[in-house]
Amino acid sequence: MELRSVRAASEHLHVTQPAISRQIRDLEEAIGATLFERTTRGMKLTSAGIAYLSEARDILARVDAANRLAHRIAPGEQGRLRVGFVENASWSGLVSSTLSAFQHSASDVALELQPMNTPEQLDAIAAERLDVAFVIASAHCPKASGSSKFDVGTSTPIQFASDPHQRCRSAKRERACQCSYTHR
Repeated sequence: MELRSVRAASEHLHVTQPAISRQIRDLEEAIGATLFERTTRGMKLTSAGIAYLSEARDILARVDAANRLAHRIAPGEQGRLRVGFVENASWSGLVSSTLSAFQHSASDVALELQPMNTPEQLDAIAAERLDVAFVIASAHCPKASGSSKFDVGTSTPIQFASDPHQRCRSAKRERACQCSYTHR
């Protein structure tokens, strides 16, 4: 207790003194240890109370860090993005320039690059093993839903594919797609 008295804590928290006293008793009963030594001059933490306060502060700091992390992951600013690509698609520079632009705009997102052929990538997206993919469009391979075609100045049409039904990773995919569109 940093304020050293129930009265001071009551005034600081705008809670009645009996409510605070009851909360302290309930906590001490729940953990099975006396946390405060009651004196005529107020209250003082026992050794168990000092240890408990230290651990409680650590827990609150970790909860705060978890809140900040979740706040950054939700909009796709942190986390990981699993990217598939056809190796010959990277020859045009589209893959490297897009990934470079993405990393510039979302430096706390780790990219996991996985070279594979187009059918494997589409299967991996459907199975949620990939978040996005650079695929080669052809008559033999149906377009992935959510694909975007890019004109990269070659005879091979390259598409950016993702599963629009995967909502948990949509922010990172959207950011990757925006980088692809703006970086030509």
